Amino acid sequence: MGRRVGRVLAIKLLYQREITEDKAFRLHNIPLGEGRATSEERQFALSLAEGVYQHRISINELIQRHSPEWRVERMPLVDRLIMWIAAYEMLHVDEIPLSVSINEAVELAKEYGMAESSRFINGVLGSMAEEITGGAGTSGSH
Repeated sequence: MGRRVGRVLAIKLLYQREITEDKAFRLHNIPLGEGRATSEERQFALSLAEGVYQHRISINELIQRHSPEWRVERMPLVDRLIMWIAAYEMLHVDEIPLSVSINEAVELAKEYGMAESSRFINGVLGSMAEEITGGAGTSGSH
């Protein structure tokens, strides 16, 4: 559960930043339904949120290349946040296999997104994984 909780917290952190345009990530401001989040889960969330924000321009460019029909800014915010986290993991967190990042994003989309979110996110991230691996699939490390 640790990384799942961390991803949910990261979504909340990024959501807060997007809505309030607050320049700092503050875990203590996030309403935690998971109130018992461990320090490791909180640290993972913070590292994801900070990493996404640091690389947001290149992440948005990657998402846009793999979703030419939808401009990133026009995507539902929660879908965008989920894809940002997965893309960041796929590009910058070597210990998480691409397939795990994609599967986690799809599961988060089923829980927090709209009816079609999980299929849309799966398609975009699958296409991104093909680019990242040079078509070698999503099961291995990048």
